[in-house]
Amino acid sequence: MHPEVPVTRQRPCGQGRRVSAAKLQALRADHFSQRPDVRDDHEATRPPITGRVVAAASLREEPVASPAVIPLVAKRARTTRAKRGQMTFLTPEEILAVLRVARECSTRDWAMILLAYRHGLRASEVCGVKLADIDLKAGSISVPRLKGSLTTTQPLYRHRGQPLLDEIAALRSWVREREPDGSDYLFSSQKGGRLHRSQFFRVFRACSQAAALPPEAVGILRRLLERVARAFPRAVIRVRLDGAFATPEVLAFLDRQPGLEYTVNMASNAVLNRRAERAMRRARRLSRQSGETEHVYGECFYAARKWPHRRRVIFKAEVVRHPGREPRDNPRFVVTNLKQSPQWIYERVYCQRGEIENRIKELHNEMEIGRTSCSSFWANQFRVLLTAAAYVLLQELRLRLKRTGCARAQVATLRERLLKLGARVGGLGSPRRAAPALLLPRP
Repeated sequence: MHPEVPVTRQRPCGQGRRVSAAKLQALRADHFSQRPDVRDDHEATRPPITGRVVAAASLREEPVASPAVIPLVAKRARTTRAKRGQMTFLTPEEILAVLRVARECSTRDWAMILLAYRHGLRASEVCGVKLADIDLKAGSISVPRLKGSLTTTQPLYRHRGQPLLDEIAALRSWVREREPDGSDYLFSSQKGGRLHRSQFFRVFRACSQAAALPPEAVGILRRLLERVARAFPRAVIRVRLDGAFATPEVLAFLDRQPGLEYTVNMASNAVLNRRAERAMRRARRLSRQSGETEHVYGECFYAARKWPHRRRVIFKAEVVRHPGREPRDNPRFVVTNLKQSPQWIYERVYCQRGEIENRIKELHNEMEIGRTSCSSFWANQFRVLLTAAAYVLLQELRLRLKRTGCARAQVATLRERLLKLGARVGGLGSPRRAAPALLLPRP
């Protein structure tokens, strides 16, 4: 038996009904008795729930006025839509299971997840909802969008057939239970401030585990790999992930995929630091001799406590030197199933992830692909497709500018130098003269 760990509903004053981990385990068992088809090998390896927790989910259900666009967890059973190759999200049955567990934990958790589901909110957007943003009499909510999107007013849904989906009932229950603490936020922390998004993630994750749903990253990878393999059946798929994905579930899933290559960054620990100590001493010696940043590559086989077997870990023992600063040790570790040398894997495979991140930053910061302020899901989807198409054209333009000064220019630079039209108008009398931008000196 696992020790009973109290799970407390986070009221502003820090008091509330306590729900134990044993009760969440009982809820899970009751859910399995109703859905025996979802029991799998993942359930046998899932650790017991030791705390209360949740993640923001932007999910879609029919019918809904503002469907969500962020898939978090893979669907367990294939449906007709999945067979047609469309992206799948949580099924209505799965979201009901999560909401059922959340309502048993606390009214606040139920209301938070329901708002995220119905209005497609990010975790930070849910935590940023204020009491003044909701109007229970008019049945509306002012959604505070982030990342450049516009704030919109959307209706609150009353679902008499399914009480778990009744937003007005959930919000009224929470406002009635919520103790006043002077905070303007609908979901405040124990100190009376804004609830942090990490707490929202923890709440959803615990509820999804109790509802027998797989981890979010595994669900996304499963869908993505299926679609890539379908589109490129002869290609060798290579997965590069940062340290946040170095979990036992993700690594086990990657190991089970035939022909898949992966490199996953891993945080350092005492064991790995001891394995890399000899290489670190050599890197320090080389750095003292050259006065520059030096690095030495190596490898070892390592098994964390929750891993079923050892895996290959390559490392870069690096000493970083900057003018005017003390030299700094910077060891890096990467879990991989590739067979090449550690230096080739790190420099030619793993470090290429940074170049992809630069392209993603261009899409977000310079192409503004996140401007999805329309109230319709398909209108926002069309805006994203138009932005992606424009980015492909700019990439083609950059390729055609090879061996020029714009060969490695950012998208914003290409737009300002080559696409924007402008002229300088001069002269005091009539006629006035206009000098085209191509004749002007570059700023």
